[in-house]
Amino acid sequence: MGTGTTFKEISGANAKKLPFILPPLAEQKAIAEKLDTLLAQVESTKARLERIPKTLKRFRQSVLAAAVSGKLTEEWRSFYQCEVVSENKIKMERESYFNLHDKKCSDPPRFEEKEAPYDIPLTWGWFRAEEICDLITKGTTPKKEQMSELEKIPFVKVYNLTFSGNLDFSIDPTFVSEETHKTFLKRSKAYPGDVLMNIVGPPLGKVSILPNTYPEWNLNQAISIFRPVCGVTPGYLSLCLRDYLLLEETKSKAKATAGQFNLTLEICRDYAIPVPPKQEQIEIVRRVDQLFDYADTIETQINNALERVNNLTQSILAKAFRGELTEQWRKDNPDLISGENSADALLEKIKAERAEAKPVKKAKAKVRKG
Repeated sequence: MGTGTTFKEISGANAKKLPFILPPLAEQKAIAEKLDTLLAQVESTKARLERIPKTLKRFRQSVLAAAVSGKLTEEWRSFYQCEVVSENKIKMERESYFNLHDKKCSDPPRFEEKEAPYDIPLTWGWFRAEEICDLITKGTTPKKEQMSELEKIPFVKVYNLTFSGNLDFSIDPTFVSEETHKTFLKRSKAYPGDVLMNIVGPPLGKVSILPNTYPEWNLNQAISIFRPVCGVTPGYLSLCLRDYLLLEETKSKAKATAGQFNLTLEICRDYAIPVPPKQEQIEIVRRVDQLFDYADTIETQINNALERVNNLTQSILAKAFRGELTEQWRKDNPDLISGENSADALLEKIKAERAEAKPVKKAKAKVRKG
């Protein structure tokens, strides 16, 4: 019955014609009481369900904290003896990588133990991100005409990154030409296994591992590339970059602009990474994935339950106005819905009261002609 293009509107004249269901007065009160009880229960259930995602968020943060501090695999270490992480071995692996790729290799500053945010197992070691990665760099945004959906090289933006470690390139996928990729954006070429992190917020902490969907990628200036080349796996490195405490430790080195913390490449290279033996890293990633899958399953169930609860209010109201909520009540109280208590009697009473309250029109006084 509504008219209009921007939004539909029902006129006052049409509104007066809308059907109105009128139960007996006693039944109206019974319906209202039942609705008060049922809708309060719905709201209470909804409130409890809405608290669970926050609990799951804290759970995931706790899992990450336990993972990168060694607590998650504390019992595991008592059964599996791993080789102690060697600074010299990691340094040699890094030099070997740079030589193999014909890159200049300079020794980055060593992590200072006094800067360690917390204690780690004796078999682990603290390293700066620069010590275990290729050159940590960021992307650049090309000109608009250099980007389209028809080119070959996928171009990652911050909204493609997630807090789960996975890349979501289904959101507004953008591509650049091979020529742009090899020239203007050659410094920010990225490959499967690279770990990307947004350095411009808020919020910071979006981290994704590049999948092998494409052989090469590129990215904009708000994202940095962490390419692990020695000491750590991409999966484990992404856990460290997503850990709340390590991220906050890194953010403390950044200057706030208008209340917003942005990370420089120097700060990214100085990111503190607790490195366990490789075998333990694999176990840590496996356990975190297992626990996160469990949390994701619960969250999906909660979201489905919330959707049903949100629909429940309308369902209850529909039952109320169809008389289904008070079906048994009518059987138990026939005298309250019949005779002078019936809906017909109520309607006649309303009509009579309206007629009585209707103002009497005064006759217009005749004007005498002079």
